[in-house]
Amino acid sequence: MNHVLSSIVLAFSSNVDNLSVAIAYGIMPRKIYFHHNVLIAVISGSGTWLSMSAGEWVNDYMSESFANVIGSIIMILIGLFNVVQAIRAEQKRFKGDEKTVDDLREGTHTREAFALAISLTFNNLGGGLGAGISHISIPLTTALTIGLSILAIIAGYQIGSRASLKISKLGLGIASGLLIMAVGVYEFFI
Repeated sequence: MNHVLSSIVLAFSSNVDNLSVAIAYGIMPRKIYFHHNVLIAVISGSGTWLSMSAGEWVNDYMSESFANVIGSIIMILIGLFNVVQAIRAEQKRFKGDEKTVDDLREGTHTREAFALAISLTFNNLGGGLGAGISHISIPLTTALTIGLSILAIIAGYQIGSRASLKISKLGLGIASGLLIMAVGVYEFFI
């Protein structure tokens, strides 16, 4: 029973970042399409499976600090990209190019969803390695990670989109990017 509880806690903690990032996307508002949500969940679950498997075979395959640094850097870069995109969209809107403003709202692209999935996965590799070393159930933890990832992104987006009703589009884009960057900086230091 301890390992079942450990699987639940690990899967939950692996998806706290997903919730934060989805809130940021909801604030923008920048839709995370369901197929991109599934892509993020599958990549995150695959990372959990791989890191736990590696943890079972190798006691010190990759340090948790190295995994956090890689994931943090990618997250910070995605946040910076969102800030730059928001500023560019505002500049083009100011010049009368409404099409670009709509581009900011349209939603994630597969390339962005993939990068986001990789960064979220890197942040969880250290925990997966430790869980694998501790012989926590790999199939259960992987399944829970995938399921909770999908739910965290849906819930986070809903929370973020409701919070954004009275903020300008420029403010939304900048707030979203800064929130994603803040998650990256936080992960860097923990």
